[in-house]
Amino acid sequence: MMLAEKLAAKKLKKKGGMSGGKMVNSDDNDGEEEYELSSSDSENLERETGLSKEEKKKVMTSDEKEDEESALNGRVVAVELLSTSLVCLKHALEEINENDIDSPFRAVALHRGTLDVFKVKPMSYDVAYNAFGFERIQKGTSLRAAARAFAMSVKTNGLGFIAVHAAKSADAQFHALYRNAFVASSTMTMLPSSPTASSASMTTAEDVIDELHRLGVAYNVTTKPYQLRIEKIGEYNRRILESYLHGVAMDDSLTLEEICADAKVAQFLSKNDRGDHFSFTQIVAHVTL
Repeated sequence: MMLAEKLAAKKLKKKGGMSGGKMVNSDDNDGEEEYELSSSDSENLERETGLSKEEKKKVMTSDEKEDEESALNGRVVAVELLSTSLVCLKHALEEINENDIDSPFRAVALHRGTLDVFKVKPMSYDVAYNAFGFERIQKGTSLRAAARAFAMSVKTNGLGFIAVHAAKSADAQFHALYRNAFVASSTMTMLPSSPTASSASMTTAEDVIDELHRLGVAYNVTTKPYQLRIEKIGEYNRRILESYLHGVAMDDSLTLEEICADAKVAQFLSKNDRGDHFSFTQIVAHVTL
């Protein structure tokens, strides 16, 4: 099960991994703080995978490779897509259908809606994949329902993968600044027709992990930092910056100039200003079930 927005946009920058239940900022250039999110250890990982550190990967012979390739020929990997946007579903469908002719992936169903209300059968999927979709699901009962639906959708010995920004990400920081500046205001004079802005609140990795823990779901987490670069020169790049901020704010009722009029938002942008471009530090949690 895939979230169509992110297949269409290809937003996920790096592939996730397992860290034995710890959330780790794995930037090689400097030491980042590490904090415990669940309990696990290398012995459990070895027992679950059936591998130990001393074991080496088996090298397949040419005959074995041919047998494996032959067994895969003709197989179809059925993919179901879930999104609130028909446009995103359409683009994601095109992305799959226009893939290499030898690709086994085929879209078999499109679902419009959110994960918290999606009617999923228990243990339906070998792989369940959600990239950043949890961020727009409201904390509380909706997030709990979404976490439960996602966890129960994965078959025994299947894989569940969730990508979601951590609270220290630039996205989460800007979202909080925007809400405090323009949404939480009692007057709401600058948002005359923005019902989504008044109800939306970005859900972070910490929120998702709390719900999984509350549900008793076994999981592993690692984080991957990356830099989101947006050029500054030219009207085209100005529109890209404005669109990016609209997406993170979950509201497009204000222009870039109106957004930057707030002192704290202006300070945030200044902190990420690198002269000819903006560089926003993102921290993405990769949660595997």
